[in-house]
Amino acid sequence: MNSKMRSLSLVAALLSGTMSCFALAADAPPIGKYYELTIDGTTYKAAASKPFTMHIGGSTINLAIRDLPSEFYAGDAAFQYPSTFAYSHQADKQVDVWMVQGHPAQATLHRDLNIGFNATVFAATLRTNLGKSATAPTPLEWKTAKANFKGLRQQGKDVSGANIVQEIFDLGKNKVFWLQDHPNADGTASAEFIEMKRLLGDSFVLKGN
Repeated sequence: MNSKMRSLSLVAALLSGTMSCFALAADAPPIGKYYELTIDGTTYKAAASKPFTMHIGGSTINLAIRDLPSEFYAGDAAFQYPSTFAYSHQADKQVDVWMVQGHPAQATLHRDLNIGFNATVFAATLRTNLGKSATAPTPLEWKTAKANFKGLRQQGKDVSGANIVQEIFDLGKNKVFWLQDHPNADGTASAEFIEMKRLLGDSFVLKGN
C-alpha cells in the first residue's frame, strides 16, 4: 500500500470510529464526573462543579471543584480542549494523527510527510468519505488569540446519514488542523463545537508562529 493510500485508509478509519462513537452517545446516559479528595486520612467524594462540605477540626468548610480544560502539547502545537473529550494518537512512518474527540465535536492535528500535503489536498481526501453528499469547499479564516489561519469549510452526510461539517486549516510544514461537528437539526453548530472552538481560539499556539 503506497503512502497516499495509507493516508486515505487512516482518515477513513478515523471517520468510521467517530461515527460509531457518535451513534453510541445518542443512547448513552449522562455521565457524572467525580473526584476523590483525601485530607488527613479522611476521604471525600466530590462532584465536578458542585459544592460540597468537609468537616475538619470541628470546623465546617464549604468547597467546590471546577473541572478545567485539558491541555494538548504535540506536533509543534499547544491548545486547550474540553476535559470531557477523549484523546488518541495514531501514526505510521509518514503520518501522525492526534485527535481530541467529544460527542459530537472533534479536533484533529494531522501531519503527513508526503510531498504536497496541505489543507486543499486533505479536504479533498475527506470529501471522498462524504461521497455524493459533499459540498464544494469554501474559503475560511480562523482568527485565534495568537495568529490567523486560512482554511476551507465543507459539509455533507456521514455513513449514517447525519449532517457533518468540517473546517480544515493549513498550518504549513505538512500539517493541517481540522475541526468537525454534527450540527443541530436547524444547521447551527452544536453547543459542544462552539465551546471547543472558543477554547481553541483562546489557546491555540503553533511553534514558529
